[in-house]
Amino acid sequence: MEGKMNAVYMTKPEAGAWEYVEDAPIPQIADDEVLMEIKAVGICGTDHSLYGWNEAIANSYNPVAGHLRP
Repeated sequence: MEGKMNAVYMTKPEAGAWEYVEDAPIPQIADDEVLMEIKAVGICGTDHSLYGWNEAIANSYNPVAGHLRP
């Protein structure tokens, strides 16, 4: 699938450095993966900790918020 999507990216490894993007590219997937259209989202505890930049998880952050493949 090609096109654009909304996303929230961490722009730097520090507290509050998130950016909302309305025209992020839709990820390309492999033959053994699925791509789902999301209608609503929530913020998990890890995302909340990353927003405040908790040092316990700071070294393993994913620049796109949410639970994604590595």
